[in-house]
Amino acid sequence: MANRAGHGVPGPVRLRSFAAQLVAIDPSSKKLAQESLTISWQDRPLVEEQRRFELRTSRRASAVQVLVDHVFDSPLVANIMDQTLELP
Repeated sequence: MANRAGHGVPGPVRLRSFAAQLVAIDPSSKKLAQESLTISWQDRPLVEEQRRFELRTSRRASAVQVLVDHVFDSPLVANIMDQTLELP
């Protein structure tokens, strides 16, 4: 993950967070593994900071689906990412 927002994400507002799901899938789109993480003001990525997250899965995985939701004071504001990344 790379923060290219030009400021710390999600900023100093304590009610704002980003809920992320990493889902490993096989060639038939079957879910093999899933990890959840939350990015909040308590451990926010700074400007241009990069972080790596490990998803433990099997060799059958052909892709990782990345889902990120913008949350403010509990309700979902928007789904800001739903992308499938092919694995080498």
